[in-house]
Parts: sequence; C-alpha cells; structure tokens
Amino acid sequence: MEEITINPEVQRICSLFHYGWISKESVGILEKNLTLYREVQQTLAMMGYELINFSNCEWYVIRLKKEFDDDAFDKFHRKNSGFTKRHMALITILFIKLIVPRLTGGYGDQEVYTTLDELTLNYGEKFRFRRMNPRHSIESLIKMLKKHWFVIEKDKRYYAGPAMFMLHYNEYLQGITQDMLQEMMDITKQITKDLSEDQQRGEAETNLTGEEDKSE
Repeated sequence: MEEITINPEVQRICSLFHYGWISKESVGILEKNLTLYREVQQTLAMMGYELINFSNCEWYVIRLKKEFDDDAFDKFHRKNSGFTKRHMALITILFIKLIVPRLTGGYGDQEVYTTLDELTLNYGEKFRFRRMNPRHSIESLIKMLKKHWFVIEKDKRYYAGPAMFMLHYNEYLQGITQDMLQEMMDITKQITKDLSEDQQRGEAETNLTGEEDKSE
C-alpha cells in the first residue's frame, strides 16, 4: 500500500481542531494560500469532516459529514441532562436570527447579532418560567448556551458561537415551520432598521450639539 504523505503544516493545522473549531487569528487566513487551504480540506475530508468557513466569522469549524453523523447533536442533548427543551427552543430562535441570515446573504457584510433586550422584548413571555422574570429566565438559558459555545457574548451582544455552525443546517431547518421562520426574520429586520435609525438620530443630535457649542 502506498504511504500517504501529509504536509507537516497541514498536520499542524488539523491537529488544532481539538474542540471542533479554531480561531482564524491563531492560523491566519488560510484562503490566502489556496493550495494549503485545499490540502487542509482534503485531509479533514479523509477523516470524515467538512470544513465550515463563513466570511465575517472568526473561526474555522469542522463538522461531521452527514453520512458519518449518527445523530450527534441529539446524543449531545440526551447526554447533558441540564439541557432542556427550553434551551433547544432558544437555540432554534438563535439559529434563525444568527445563522440563517448568513445562509441567505440577506445582511451582506453587516454583523449578525442579537441582544438580551431584543430577545426579552420578542420572546420573553414564551420563556417565562414559574415566577422568574422573563429577562432573567432567558439570561439563565443563555448561560448554558454560552458554556457549550452555541453563543458568545461581546459588549452585551450575542453572536453565533462555533457550536452553532456545527449543526447540519438543512436538517435543522426542516423542523422549523416556514411561518415561524418568516416571522422571526421580519422581526429581526425591523429591529435592525430601528437600531440603525436610532444610531443615525444619535449621530445627528451629537453633530447638532457640537455646532451649537462652536457658535457659542
């Protein structure tokens, strides 16, 4: 049998995927060296993985090819007893808000994120738990999602974490009704528009104040 020789740099990069993802910062932008990038893809493919690479995403993520994925996400869910149906429901909402826009390209190069205020405003009542305040209820669910890297938090904004990119999108979307998808996308677009208008008003007020100070 002919021995397979692998580029040492490719071996090094592939060995970094301990948890299923690596930061682009740690290895640089692999696409700048197309030959290296393709060798990494091919090596991972031989092991049954596909390389997931979204623009404006800070990680390279590997995901089991569908033919080798024996319901890994469901097994993860069953293995972690603290992961309830409420967590799964929130993952579905976050998947639609944070991943679907990347798949459709509807947001271009804009950052895709959500906030606790937005989630509470639109879904607070759906996640009310016993006597817990809806905001605190959602916040407690997000703590578990952050722990398992489904979301990451930066400056009070929630972004899709690398574990979210590991989901098989087509199969996951099959469990979501078209009406639910459209409703959430409409809400997301409206909030993005409102935030943009608020920012523009804020900048206009700042400029106006600055001009008044100069005139004095």
